[in-house]
Amino acid sequence: MKKTMILSAVLALMAVPVLAEAGPSAGISYTDVGISGHAGRPGGSLNLGNVYRSDVVVDGSVTAARGFDQFDVSFGKLIPADGLEFDPYVSANYMNVNYSNPAANSVQDFYGLAGVNMSIPLSRKVTFGLGGGYGHTMGVYGDASGGSVYTGDAIASFNIAPRVTTDLQVQYQHVPGASMTDYSAGLNYHF
Repeated sequence: MKKTMILSAVLALMAVPVLAEAGPSAGISYTDVGISGHAGRPGGSLNLGNVYRSDVVVDGSVTAARGFDQFDVSFGKLIPADGLEFDPYVSANYMNVNYSNPAANSVQDFYGLAGVNMSIPLSRKVTFGLGGGYGHTMGVYGDASGGSVYTGDAIASFNIAPRVTTDLQVQYQHVPGASMTDYSAGLNYHF
């Protein structure tokens, strides 16, 4: 299952930042994963994505931190509206959380999510984004229990050079048996 999710995430060309130009993009970021009141776990994320014709977005990411792994793939559609941009999406996600690495898995979930992201341009080089989603577990493993999943995030993106953006993001995510607050800073290249 884990290999399938990794392959799906890589093949889907993941994570289009809010300042993305049409076409493919790739990014890498430092991520600090805070899990249910535990100390933050430093890690990293690899993001790839593409905006296809008719503004269809295919994206996803792979995140690894000490005792935490997450893979996601999503499909959405960019919808411009009076200077704003909306991106309704559906996604499939896999998460593995160990509270005391290298102990047995504490939470291991495969879940589906639907949500919307909104981009607000503050200037030609700065964009602020908000997003959220709600879903349900489709498969649980180990000590995990099924149930509702929800997420919310805020991101500030800065165009720092031609074809290069950097972003700062905070995200809250709840799955049955765990909640995470992640902080990340990343660098993205738009091909």
